[in-house]
Parts: sequence; C-alpha cells; structure tokens
Amino acid sequence: MHLNSAVIGIVIFILFFGPIIYAILQSANKEKKIAKTIKDLSKPQGINITNLEVIGNSVIGIDEVSKKLVLSNTKDLSANFEIIDLKTLKDCRTKSQRLKNKIVEFVELELVGQDFVKDVIFYTEDEEDTPVTDSSICLHQAEIWEKTIKSQLRVA
Repeated sequence: MHLNSAVIGIVIFILFFGPIIYAILQSANKEKKIAKTIKDLSKPQGINITNLEVIGNSVIGIDEVSKKLVLSNTKDLSANFEIIDLKTLKDCRTKSQRLKNKIVEFVELELVGQDFVKDVIFYTEDEEDTPVTDSSICLHQAEIWEKTIKSQLRVA
C-alpha cells in the first residue's frame, strides 16, 4: 500500500513540475544559442564580449577591452546586429514611463552619440510577442546597463 502511495506521489510530482522544468530548460537553451550567435557575429569584428544579456526581445553585450557595445534583437539576430563604439557615445540614460495606474508602459536605454540617438527597448506594455518579463525587472536591468556603460564612458 505504501508503494502505491509513493508511486502516485511521484507521478503527481512529475505531472506538476515536469512542464515547469521543461520550460526553464528550453529558455536556458534559447539564451545559450542567442549568446553563441552574437559572439560568433562579434568575433570577426575583433570583439570579445565580456557581458551579454537578453532582456525582453533585446540583446545587449559589451566588450570592456575594446570599448564596444553590441546590440541586436532576438527576432532576427544577424539582421539587427549592431556595434556601437563607446568612444562615440556622449551619454546613456534609462527612460521609462508610468501610466496613471502605476503600470510601466515602456523601459528603454537611450544611447546618445555625437551624431545619433539610439533607443534600446527592453520592455513595452502593448507588445504581444515579447517574452513575459516583469517591467520592474526590466527597469532594474536597464539601470544596471546604464551604470555599466557610463563607467566605461568615463574610462574611454
């Protein structure tokens, strides 16, 4: 009787936690593939990415040695692949907007260069195909990237 209870318990455990574990593993594998693709695209340019992160649909990475920032979008990594020389940046700031009911509408990192302004969108409330990510987490990650980039701007 105890064996039957144990078997039923194990089966119920697998039924509940199996899909969750599968989803976590799939997400981790997808991020590894994205990181490998971005690093492969960066290598011919002489860029060795030291910090890479996928936030929403945006991919952002930095080579702290050569002072280059790498940007892309998970929808089409190679077509949206972009390199920004940190020496051409004048400023970097996190931008977000809250609606009246305290919901964050968007989170982006604004890169201001000598002759360009680039917005890296980490979160948009109304975008349907964005991975499920909490807006406050995206805002925190954007602030971390702002600090990272600004510290490199002081050094460059």
